[in-house]
Amino acid sequence: MILLPFIRGIILGFLLLIFLGGCATYTISPDDLATQLRENQKRSEYFGVPNWLQFYAIPFLTDLSIERNGIKRIVCINSEGGQVYLSIDHTTQLELYLKSTTETKKMYFDTVLLLNNELIGHRTRLASKLIEATRVSLEDIEKVEIYSEFPRTEKAEK
Repeated sequence: MILLPFIRGIILGFLLLIFLGGCATYTISPDDLATQLRENQKRSEYFGVPNWLQFYAIPFLTDLSIERNGIKRIVCINSEGGQVYLSIDHTTQLELYLKSTTETKKMYFDTVLLLNNELIGHRTRLASKLIEATRVSLEDIEKVEIYSEFPRTEKAEK
């Protein structure tokens, strides 16, 4: 019975973190996204799982690395219509609305690469070698939205 207020406090704190932390949505034109990727991407590899898990990884998953773009921040439009620099972290996601179909393509922003007028990215990190990368032609993109769980932004100069 003594632990009940403590447990209630933990649950309340967790719920506050979820509901007050929130997710923010930003937009960017397909041309601006392509320009910023073209000018700023620095292809590199990193392991999509923590170091301690790599040691215990299933033997047939020997290559757990993921290519990433190395972009630290991007200029985009916030919900109020202002230009901001959005810091990119491992939870930032990109959602692409396509012209040719009604479907949307989602991928983690840090895994998105621009190669030969095509965006290539991953929806998952752990199974990135087992699940084929998402590929979208730049000409087929109608709208781009960027989602950030805990956004860090600063005002961009026009």
